[in-house]
Amino acid sequence: MHAMNVRMRLPAPLAHEAKAPVAGIDLRPATAADADALAVLLTAAFPGWDWPVDQVRERLLDTPDVVCTWLATIDGTIVGTASEQLVAEAGDTVGSVHWVAVAEGQRGRGLGRVLTAAVVDGLWARGVSSIRLDTQVDRPNAIALYAGFGFVPEIRSSGELAAWSAVMATIVRSR
Repeated sequence: MHAMNVRMRLPAPLAHEAKAPVAGIDLRPATAADADALAVLLTAAFPGWDWPVDQVRERLLDTPDVVCTWLATIDGTIVGTASEQLVAEAGDTVGSVHWVAVAEGQRGRGLGRVLTAAVVDGLWARGVSSIRLDTQVDRPNAIALYAGFGFVPEIRSSGELAAWSAVMATIVRSR
């Protein structure tokens, strides 16, 4: 069973200091040749989700709404990913931070921040009206990361309001 999905939104560009490179990490766009390694990374990063190679191709590499899938690599090995997705919403084109994942052994080094910065900057450069992302309430570290970029909760139901209240309390207590 998966945790409740919630949405966050970045309504306007904000300055951030997330572009500093992480030592030993290269950032580059994904290609079709990366599908197998992406499937392994995404399956490991999201327990309970199965990412077969054909799904990686279909949802990240071969779909026109995903305009760039970024990869973080160490010596050519993929250790993180995040995608820029364009979504039609109420007559506007909004950006979506899509499937951010970092290999378990590489977490805590700032890779999620660097990947998210690449996606956010890329989406603003494409002229989107705002940027959204969907995440799960059981990912407080990711939610804190996104809040650091200026993303705010988008409450769509009373159930989400209660979930946001609980996750924000968890984040505040951990600081």
